[in-house]
Amino acid sequence: MMKRFLLFPLALMLLALTACNEVPPEQDLRLQAERGDPTAQYLLGSLYEHGQGVPQSLQEAIKWYRKAAEQGNVDAQFSLALAYMLGQGTTQSYEDAVVWFRKAAEQGNPAAQFNLGVAYAGGTGVPQSSEEARKWFQKAADQGFAPAKEILPHLRQVPTYRTLDTPSPDLSPLPSKGPF
Repeated sequence: MMKRFLLFPLALMLLALTACNEVPPEQDLRLQAERGDPTAQYLLGSLYEHGQGVPQSLQEAIKWYRKAAEQGNVDAQFSLALAYMLGQGTTQSYEDAVVWFRKAAEQGNPAAQFNLGVAYAGGTGVPQSSEEARKWFQKAADQGFAPAKEILPHLRQVPTYRTLDTPSPDLSPLPSKGPF
């Protein structure tokens, strides 16, 4: 019985000593990120983006997102794409945004698939293509992504357009009724 009472204070002392040597969570995360862990790199980037536990710095966020994205971290790829799309922490580049949206989309990220569809629908950073837009919207919708589900029915109603140099039998000139 006496041994238990002696072990308890000893255990408390050891616990207190290890607590004194603990590294704050953001420093531990930084160590993991610096060692190349893509999840830690993404999380550190997110801390910098939102200024949580570290001073807010979009440039520092982009640095860590890029490191993680280059290693295939889908969340970092999406975050980097958004940064390029919005020009936050980096120079705005729709072309670079599309590159990173595509990488995330190909890994199955439905928000990236949707944004890639938007890019193709509007010809933003890529040549406009209704077919590619439909393809990426459909992939996002298949995963239950609500905005893609909402837009698809409207895309199906869009007619295919003819180029201006293609004759159309149903577009005859109006008869002239005067000088105008």
